[in-house]
Amino acid sequence: MFELLGFRHLDFTTDDGSAVKGVQLFVAFAEDGVTGRMADKLFIRDGIALPTLTPGMMLDISFNRKGKVESVKTAPASVSKS
Repeated sequence: MFELLGFRHLDFTTDDGSAVKGVQLFVAFAEDGVTGRMADKLFIRDGIALPTLTPGMMLDISFNRKGKVESVKTAPASVSKS
C-alpha cells in the first residue's frame, strides 16, 4: 500500500517533440531495510483511471512486468500506514 503525499498534473512537449501527459504521484511506503518509510515519485500516463486524489489517502497500485503503473485504486480504509 502507498500513502499519497501529493500529486502534480503534467502536460508538456519535450525538446524532441514527444508529448508527456499524465500525473506524477508522490508516495510513501514501507520497505525492508528502511527505518520509517521510503518515498518515491510515480508517473501515471494519461488514460489510466484515477480515483479522486487527496493527500493522505492510501492507494493500491498495480504494476506490469516492466514496472510501469497499470492501475491505481483507493485502498481499504482499514489498511495501516506501516
